[in-house]
Amino acid sequence: MSVSAAMLIVVAAGILGLWVSSRNSAYENLSHYLTGLAEAAATVVDLELQNKIRKPEQLNDADYLRAVEPLRRLRHAVPDIHYVYTLVLDAGVVHFVLDAADPNAKRAGGGSDQSGVWEVYEQRTPAMMLAFGDGQGSGVVSATTEPVTDDWGTFMTGFAPLRDAAGHQIGVVGVDVDASVFLGRQKASRERALLGLAPAGFLIALLGSVFYRIRLRSLADFAARKAMEAVLLEAAQQDKLTGLPNREVFLDRLGHTLQRVRTGEQLQFAVLFLDFDRFKLVNDTLGHEAGDELLRQIARRLHSCLRGNAAGIANSEDVLISRFGGDEFLVLIDDSQGARNVVRVSEHLLEALAPAYDVLSREVHSMASVGIVIGDPVSCNSSAEEIVRNADVAMYEAKRSGGGCSVVFNEGMHARLTRQLAIEALACRRTSCS
Repeated sequence: MSVSAAMLIVVAAGILGLWVSSRNSAYENLSHYLTGLAEAAATVVDLELQNKIRKPEQLNDADYLRAVEPLRRLRHAVPDIHYVYTLVLDAGVVHFVLDAADPNAKRAGGGSDQSGVWEVYEQRTPAMMLAFGDGQGSGVVSATTEPVTDDWGTFMTGFAPLRDAAGHQIGVVGVDVDASVFLGRQKASRERALLGLAPAGFLIALLGSVFYRIRLRSLADFAARKAMEAVLLEAAQQDKLTGLPNREVFLDRLGHTLQRVRTGEQLQFAVLFLDFDRFKLVNDTLGHEAGDELLRQIARRLHSCLRGNAAGIANSEDVLISRFGGDEFLVLIDDSQGARNVVRVSEHLLEALAPAYDVLSREVHSMASVGIVIGDPVSCNSSAEEIVRNADVAMYEAKRSGGGCSVVFNEGMHARLTRQLAIEALACRRTSCS
């Protein structure tokens, strides 16, 4: 009898340990999942727009919709996400700024599912205040340890700080996941523990089965999280408007190209800097929606033009097209095949970009000016940023020539630009003195 009791105690202890381990594993997996979602959400927030939105009447206006759109895409891409929102701590009070919820949906209590701009959020959790820094220092990524209930429901939440380019924290982003995900895992853990009261033989088989299922579930959660992180990483490397690689991707790729030229693995490359005339006029007269549509059409023409043999590029993998910002685009050609071929490529580009664009049923013309840098072992000692600046200088020479053309960079352009800036500065000083 005592032996049986001892075995029962050992078995019970094992079951209890399994229950605790399973519960902790469930929470740790969910905590990593929540913080990963929050960090991913922080990367897609447009901080400049976020800082402009502070008044209740801005809810769902043009700036608000542009700022909240990336958060809404994330919410729709990950089914577990219930809410994505940003918060600001002002004079000790927590305020909502952006909320990706459906503005037409209603809460259980009858109120709008979407929080208002600058609406006070009364509920505070240790995880939220850790993300804010709580006045003690810089905020850190964190997640709630237990479900939290507020006016919108019961959730587990991940928080991540929002920092501007200078590293100053301007708020936090929160990602709510329905608490049923966590509670379901807790319930499964308890049920597995109760099954431990079955006979010893059945218990051994059950424990083996439970462990196997936990292991498979952990592996499945890990694989799903990694897949999601890969998708979000790809999104973070793309320009949100055109889908093209952004400036960080371009500069990184150009850096690798420069290294290959330095080591003799590659002989030449070329960088083309494109800037479009009349873009500001389109924005000012037809609105930002028209400007955005024009940029999307330009991106499609660039992609179509540089992916075929007609452009004189043998291998499309040697070409990277990037939106650098505003109406500026960059093209990197790794196998440039000489300056003449690059000039032919630019001429082909200008021909493809010259026809009018159909923007919101309006005919829009926008010529491109192209600055070109031809890279070789002599010029490869420059940094990626310097190469882009030189292409920018050549682009302005093309604009001075009337636009709608391309100019190849040479060192004399720096001297002319420096002299022009000096003359303008002198003229400005004389004007202010008089």
